[in-house]
Amino acid sequence: MSKTNISRCTVNAAEKDNSLYVKVINSNKTESRQFDIKVYKKETPNKLLAVTPNSKEENQLRPGAEKIYTIDTSTTKGKLIFEISQYSGGSGLKVSKNSNRKHSLEIHLK
Repeated sequence: MSKTNISRCTVNAAEKDNSLYVKVINSNKTESRQFDIKVYKKETPNKLLAVTPNSKEENQLRPGAEKIYTIDTSTTKGKLIFEISQYSGGSGLKVSKNSNRKHSLEIHLK
């Protein structure tokens, strides 16, 4: 049975350009990592916001690779739940929030 690591955090919806940027980094230097990203309001967990790119092929990072994802927040205001699930191994996830960078979240897949 494969191990799945899930991490959730609360972020503010972007107010300036209607987009939230998330940088995902594969910190592992030997293994590729596969993951899934979901973003939703706490009150409506079944209504997901659009994440670009977000296909199965694009949600796999080679060793040491990084990618920036864009979340469309034009239809929502307030707090959002950001959820990332890492499949098939890995030793965990590290989530960093910082409003001083262009990307609001930085995720390290271990």
